Amino acid sequence: MDPHTEGMDRAVVSQAELQPIPHAIAAGIAPASTAMLTLARMEIGGLKFVMPLADIAAVIEPTAMEARDDDPYGIWIGHVTSQQGVISIASGSALIRTANKAVPPGRIAILRGDFPVGLAVDRMLSALTINREDMFSLPAFVPAIQGCPVTAAFWGEHDELELMLDRKTLIEELDAGLLGPGQMSGASRYSQQKLLDRYSDVDYQRGLEVRFNASPERWVLPMSAVRLVTDARAPHPLPRTPEKVTGLVSWQRHPIPVIDPSSTLELSDPVALPAKFVVIGEPVKGGQTSTQADAALLVDRIIGIHNRLRIEHGYAWDATGEALNLLRITDALS
Repeated sequence: MDPHTEGMDRAVVSQAELQPIPHAIAAGIAPASTAMLTLARMEIGGLKFVMPLADIAAVIEPTAMEARDDDPYGIWIGHVTSQQGVISIASGSALIRTANKAVPPGRIAILRGDFPVGLAVDRMLSALTINREDMFSLPAFVPAIQGCPVTAAFWGEHDELELMLDRKTLIEELDAGLLGPGQMSGASRYSQQKLLDRYSDVDYQRGLEVRFNASPERWVLPMSAVRLVTDARAPHPLPRTPEKVTGLVSWQRHPIPVIDPSSTLELSDPVALPAKFVVIGEPVKGGQTSTQADAALLVDRIIGIHNRLRIEHGYAWDATGEALNLLRITDALS
């Protein structure tokens, strides 16, 4: 099998059931080696996440919580009283903005911090110890995914993609009151600049023509950034991202986001499966190759390659003099 397509063909989601971890986690547990990382696994809004075990002080029953329902965003759902004082409880599904918010809390994970907070989850799953080298960071050049409090991912023991929640980011958002739709974060602004540095000077003179069912227009992507064209796969969900981010897929066992550019192009309908993936990465010069990729763009149809496009006034002109629209990568990934 072609190594470029092997990762794309891998299923990234499984529904393997795991045994729950104990209701309370003793403080101070550390992995035997700094190369290893012990993770607590949890289900939130029907999706599975992990967090370093050292970030969780305890896991308690929801019966210990005194409920509240006066938060307009549905984030703060109650509190518990401990020897350290009152600990506020946040709804994990509302905070992460998963599609499924109807499941009542099954457990409450108390997150460590100067002022601990509780995170209500559907359920806790078994703990797992992995090698830190097995973790992959999400692409830093895609601002559209920076709103998700997921810092990394790894392949679990059942060969499913596990998403790492960042405790610090969650607590900082709760402390700052960033509970509703807010401004672009500093991380996203940084990613936007890195994206512009990476793709702003891309050459469209050799381009891949693509089409969308919701538009009669012709669109072109720069071939220097195209890594692979293949049939689309159902992606792994990635919560709290713009609608155009449909999830994650594997590229050579690294997670990359799937982007539907139809909203950026102001098309009437999104791209629906079956569709095509156009995997893109940092542009390379003519004659060079690269296996690095940043994202997979969803398109309905692949028309073919144009080797000598003329670029003028924001359009590409083919050999017959007909115009094509430039599908700008910087816009699609923003």
